[in-house]
Amino acid sequence: MLTDSKALLVQYQLPQEYSAQMAINQHVHITTAQQAWAEKTDKPPVTTSTVSYISPILITNSHAYLAHARINTLNNTMILKPGMTVLLTQTLQEDHKALVVPGLSLVPTFNGFSVYTIDHHKAKAVPIETGNRYSTWVIVNHGLKPGDQIITNKLNDIHPGSWVTASQTI
Repeated sequence: MLTDSKALLVQYQLPQEYSAQMAINQHVHITTAQQAWAEKTDKPPVTTSTVSYISPILITNSHAYLAHARINTLNNTMILKPGMTVLLTQTLQEDHKALVVPGLSLVPTFNGFSVYTIDHHKAKAVPIETGNRYSTWVIVNHGLKPGDQIITNKLNDIHPGSWVTASQTI
């Protein structure tokens, strides 16, 4: 087996539910496991790369696609060796200028979700189309516009037409 420690290949699997979003040249962030860097620095080094290969064939037992990212280690401060385990995050879609709302403000409906907005001190249910979730935030693809005030708490006490006042605007 030949190994070039100056150009390593990271192999990983992407779950099939992301197949429509996967693409060659998407960015990946690679972090070493704690044991590899703890003695030499106080924080884990991170390097970036891009996806160089995505298998067209689904791995049936894991329902995932095999993917590769190459790491050039010549100018890299990471302590990487062949066979090491790394933590990898792949950016599937970059959401620049996204409109986000707290996930707790979503009200499930038969057709998806809605949020309560404030319109002349009255609660108004507005259907929305959601996108990706990031921690406790959800991207709103359609239904709201920047500047809309939404109700984020005591949603069980609210119904369309309820009299409300905004206590805080973000």
